[in-house]
Amino acid sequence: MNCAADLPLNSEFSSKIGASASMAARLCVFGMLLSCATFWQTVAAETVRIAALSNADAGAGAGAAIVNANEAGALGLDNCCCCDSERCGWFAGADYRLVRTHFSEAVAFATLTAGAGPQGPDLRVRASELNFDYNSSFMVFAGYHLNDCADVRFSYWHLDTSTDVLGAAGPGQVIVDPFGNLAPAGTNINTTASVRLNVFDLEYLRRMEDPTWPASVMYSAGLRFADVNQFYESNISAGGQALSDGLFRVDWFGVGPYGSITGRTWLGDSRRFSVFAKAGGALLVGNNNVSTDVSVTGAFTGGQSAGRILVVPVLESELGGSWENDRWRLSAGWLVQAWFDLGVSGGTFSGQNLPLVGFPPIQNVFGGADDSSIMGFDAFFLRAEYNY
Repeated sequence: MNCAADLPLNSEFSSKIGASASMAARLCVFGMLLSCATFWQTVAAETVRIAALSNADAGAGAGAAIVNANEAGALGLDNCCCCDSERCGWFAGADYRLVRTHFSEAVAFATLTAGAGPQGPDLRVRASELNFDYNSSFMVFAGYHLNDCADVRFSYWHLDTSTDVLGAAGPGQVIVDPFGNLAPAGTNINTTASVRLNVFDLEYLRRMEDPTWPASVMYSAGLRFADVNQFYESNISAGGQALSDGLFRVDWFGVGPYGSITGRTWLGDSRRFSVFAKAGGALLVGNNNVSTDVSVTGAFTGGQSAGRILVVPVLESELGGSWENDRWRLSAGWLVQAWFDLGVSGGTFSGQNLPLVGFPPIQNVFGGADDSSIMGFDAFFLRAEYNY
């Protein structure tokens, strides 16, 4: 969950924010290009096969048809899409994912340091980010082979991750959290952020594959259901006594169309090893509930909540390699996902909350650090699939 504030951070922080989104976009483009290349390679094979069979039908006699059919069979083009309805059955598998979470505005709190500059009072602002580590996650799936070319599949992905950021205000410093609570010199701040994600996909998959060609394409279409819970808490204390506390929560559930395309290229004649690239996307719509609660010990408590309909576009991509036999397919690779409009901020920093002593009389000291509002993930995965 991103509970960051809008800060005018330095170019290094801004470039780090943009790099994640840029990397995700480039990986998606690369995956789509590779998928399209293998797609048109397979389409070319199908076109040749259709032309050969058409010539056979248009021949002057049965002999011409037999000759052309034999030529097509010699090229292996009669197996461009082996949709044998008798070859059907169940399959199941699982992913182990080592996932790292990113937010476009991942600021836990800001530390203000007052000093003297060449033209008078000087104020320096340093942001402490919510850096999530890699955490274990699992995705499971199961489905049914309708034939050699078509499947139906159901998958479920669960992620539960969190991070903590601590800080202490030294001499001449004041810490500000996203709710506007202040931690003066001699106090401590403890922030916690977490994300819990449940994603369900129901898909129809279609393959275009020729055993005589080293490339294939698989595309899918279906529905995605997603439940996203984000949480942030900021606690300021001194001598073990709480001075202020702030809570921010997001609960969003949405559903919408999902589609993907995967290009695969085999290495060697045995067709045991392959490399693949996948690009996918979804457009989800659902109800977004946001709530904030703030308390200052001995002073006041307050809260606000809002509910609205939010449309969330999702982009994702995978790059990896596989080994397979008649029953098993084992894969490993790297994936990136970007969930737009879910990189929300836990509050807004305001210059009006700055102490009057020791700081320049500037309003709106904090500006926007990033407005892309992206919740992103990158992960290394190990995948195993078994065909019954």
